[in-house]
Amino acid sequence: MNDVKTNDQPGMGSLVQGIVNDIGELIKHEVRFARAEIQSDLGKTKTAAALLFAGVAAGFIGLLLLSLMAVHGLHYATLPPDADLPKAGIPLWGAYGIVGGVIFVAGAILTWLGVDRFSRFNPLPDKTVETVQENVSWIANQTANSK
Repeated sequence: MNDVKTNDQPGMGSLVQGIVNDIGELIKHEVRFARAEIQSDLGKTKTAAALLFAGVAAGFIGLLLLSLMAVHGLHYATLPPDADLPKAGIPLWGAYGIVGGVIFVAGAILTWLGVDRFSRFNPLPDKTVETVQENVSWIANQTANSK
């Protein structure tokens, strides 16, 4: 066996350094890819969160108005039959009910849209995780085959 190294074959140290440099470059590319994927998902998250927040806020206001309608309706229902009531097209409790119902339905729709937007995507960088797993399994196969 001849242990003399020829000039056209790289040494073990340069091979290891080349592998380490390649792995470093691979990690840098994966970090850039993950950052881009997270920024893309951040825009989707902001839109979905805004819809969800607006829906919950509108739903809360609608429930508040519906509660006030119930109070006025109870008051109206317990008035004596000969009470003098102001003449209006819609009683006060009915007005609260209409406005509260419309706002509550709008809030329910906005909440549903926000939840639907959140369910359409995963804010985690799935593609990056998948490519990193593929790279790790490829490296593991290469090292297992080289032994």
